[in-house]
Amino acid sequence: MSVPKTVLREAITESGIGLPIGHSVVATDRRGFGVRAWILTTVLFLVPLVTYWPATFHDYGLRDDYSNLREAHEEPGTVVKFCASHARPIYGWLLQSTYGQADSVQDLQWMRLFASLLLGAISLVMFRGLRSLGWSFNTSLCFAVLLALVPSAQVIAGWAVGWPYAATALLAIAGFFTVEGALAVGLRAGAGRAVGQWVLALGLMVVSALIYQPSALFYVVLWRPP
Repeated sequence: MSVPKTVLREAITESGIGLPIGHSVVATDRRGFGVRAWILTTVLFLVPLVTYWPATFHDYGLRDDYSNLREAHEEPGTVVKFCASHARPIYGWLLQSTYGQADSVQDLQWMRLFASLLLGAISLVMFRGLRSLGWSFNTSLCFAVLLALVPSAQVIAGWAVGWPYAATALLAIAGFFTVEGALAVGLRAGAGRAVGQWVLALGLMVVSALIYQPSALFYVVLWRPP
């Protein structure tokens, strides 16, 4: 009596002889998902890089760029004190650190490049966060891409002094989704792990507010009434 091929394949799989068909399919799916994730990440970072490339590497500086560049070298601490007087001490420290490393106006291009990379990171975090909230793939992707191309993002990418604005928005977005994660964890596994996430979210919001308060309000953009 002959044994049906389907029964034979199932017996081989369950006994561990040869390569399990189910495992090979899962491994293939995982590899495919990993490739798609890398492609998506690359695209989200390339959009602001390619869009703002001409301005990023153009030889220019704006008014605050020149004053910050001079003060960072000739009057260390002045930028920090001025920003601290506006309740933005971390912002002043970031400007002092970056402008202190720039020797000329030509070096401002690296700060603008960093701003474009931060905009790409914002797009990536926003896309993944919206997907975790149940948004569709297409809607999440369009929103994430447009976020790096709105007029405010164009200012951030074109003005060397504005790169901390992008860092602030990134921290605010991370704080929002950390709170979302804390709420989900609290409902599933109790308050132990959720407390740590609440503390982390609070820390992110405090740091973002000490950099640049208007960008820290990006948290409100994502907030949904109950």
